[in-house]
Amino acid sequence: MEKRYYFFGQECPHCIRMHPIVEKMEKSTGVKLSRFEVWHHPENVKIMQKFEAKISEACGEGVGLATPAFFNEETGEALCGEQKFETLKEWAVKKTSNKACGPHTKLKTK
Repeated sequence: MEKRYYFFGQECPHCIRMHPIVEKMEKSTGVKLSRFEVWHHPENVKIMQKFEAKISEACGEGVGLATPAFFNEETGEALCGEQKFETLKEWAVKKTSNKACGPHTKLKTK
């Protein structure tokens, strides 16, 4: 089963603004995000830390883990910070990463 994660802080103003966007995206796509409150639940921070490299990369140099953050386990892609509805929707419905192709093989011709 594909997993999409939403990490947020209960009092985080950016997260509060994202909640209705997340709900709208879930209703319009049928994709459900697994939600983890990380400001008050250390056990959820441990889950977020599993994806630390990708989330930190999405958040930007020197930021590290921040909220709100999103991680798509199937594609390995993360989003950090407030997102527009269309950006979140595109991220959520994406099935494979563009980076998954790997090196190309030259075709042999006669």
